[in-house]
Amino acid sequence: MKKQPRQPPRSLKNQSRKSDNSDQINVPNSVLENLPKNTQIAYAQASSFRGPIPPPALFEEYEKIQSGMADRIMKMAEGETLHRHSWEMSVLDAQKADIKRATYLGFVIVILSLGVAGFCAFIDQQLVAIAALSMPLGGTAYAF
Repeated sequence: MKKQPRQPPRSLKNQSRKSDNSDQINVPNSVLENLPKNTQIAYAQASSFRGPIPPPALFEEYEKIQSGMADRIMKMAEGETLHRHSWEMSVLDAQKADIKRATYLGFVIVILSLGVAGFCAFIDQQLVAIAALSMPLGGTAYAF
């Protein structure tokens, strides 16, 4: 016995929510009439959100699943925020320490180059003295 082909539905509905008609999708008859007879229509819906806290409607659904779940999600989000802030502060502290260290090292290099240039000028090596001054001073001027 030959099976009769299923007629395409006039509307598609998400079957998991029987009380909510907001998922109703109306397919125009002109589209349905132009489809081949054995065509099946599938409907998929996806949603996403960014961040640790879901949108209010989904947040309410979590609370319906298990009492206290919304509070647990909020505590998790607060903990994540505290962790991220402390991590960012440690990164900023490390950057400040790097800048301070670079400033001290630059100062030491300039003082040493002044000493080398003075010594080279004392022993009548003016070209070496000029080179000893120009390279670190030029690098310092470029940095600022």
